[in-house]
Amino acid sequence: FKQWYQRRVREEQESLKGTVDNMVEIKSKIDFYQEWMDDVTKECEQLNSDLPNDLGKIRKLVDKFYGFLDQLKSQAPFLNDLLGQCQQWENEGTLANDLSGDVDELREGWNGICQFLDERFTEIRAKQLELAKQPAPKPAREPKTDGEKVDLEVQNKVASCCCKNKFKCEMVSAGKYKFGELAKKHLVRILRTNIVIRVGGGWETLETFLNLHDPC
Repeated sequence: FKQWYQRRVREEQESLKGTVDNMVEIKSKIDFYQEWMDDVTKECEQLNSDLPNDLGKIRKLVDKFYGFLDQLKSQAPFLNDLLGQCQQWENEGTLANDLSGDVDELREGWNGICQFLDERFTEIRAKQLELAKQPAPKPAREPKTDGEKVDLEVQNKVASCCCKNKFKCEMVSAGKYKFGELAKKHLVRILRTNIVIRVGGGWETLETFLNLHDPC
């Protein structure tokens, strides 16, 4: 009896040691995946911005989404296995009490991420299909006259202003413009291949003029 009792004690000790070792390993894995899901959550936040109304940008977002899913595939199967093992131990009543809360938090977080990704991808794909059905914008009409070419170039140059208070430009008559706060009207024309503006008794390029008078 004494030998049998000692053998049973050793078996119980080994079993307990194995259980403790398993719980320590599980705790380590839970901590790892909690940190991993924090990083995944940050990535999800970037995917949760307003969807652009541009088909090209939507396509880039879809590509980014697929790339993100590929990253998840490297860890998702192992995380699902861990949660499945913990669920089995919970059902058997062998999961340490102090780990139950961590497992529930991990499971809830992972389910939330999966639900978000599923819903967000559906939204992105729907937006992509919506934009794909829209007719392509008509190409801008090419300017034909010198006056149209001058006005197009002036508007493009002025539009590049990045000041808080945009640099103003107003066409007062054909070929004549008022710039910024200047009251004087300036004649603008094409000289060879350059757009030039009348300043004093001479001419200077539109770009040089704007560099002098537009703060940015």
